[in-house]
Amino acid sequence: PAVEPAVTRLLVSIKRLLKSLTQWSRTEVDEVHVSDVYVRLGNDFESVVAAFSVYNIEMADLLTVPDDLRKVLEQCLSEEATAGNLGLYLPNVQQIITKLLQGLRSKQSIYRRG
Repeated sequence: PAVEPAVTRLLVSIKRLLKSLTQWSRTEVDEVHVSDVYVRLGNDFESVVAAFSVYNIEMADLLTVPDDLRKVLEQCLSEEATAGNLGLYLPNVQQIITKLLQGLRSKQSIYRRG
């Protein structure tokens, strides 16, 4: 898998996840929809890991991201779909995504220097 398209797909999946959480909080979509979006993000994450591994770029520091995200999402989605409940969990989701984005940025710079 090529690095840049894989990263782009992952970034789109992150955006979709955040959008689906907002939609969930407004009861526009259900937990199953958010879960499906999360699964897609996980698959895209695995593609990124595979793409970077071709260039021997280590991803160990980011490998817990899907599980970390899953735990927060499970807690969030077990609550009633409200903006308030999303507000309780969104900071943790954003923190995990920020870690992922910063990690991706550093991996891409290693890739581009290579």
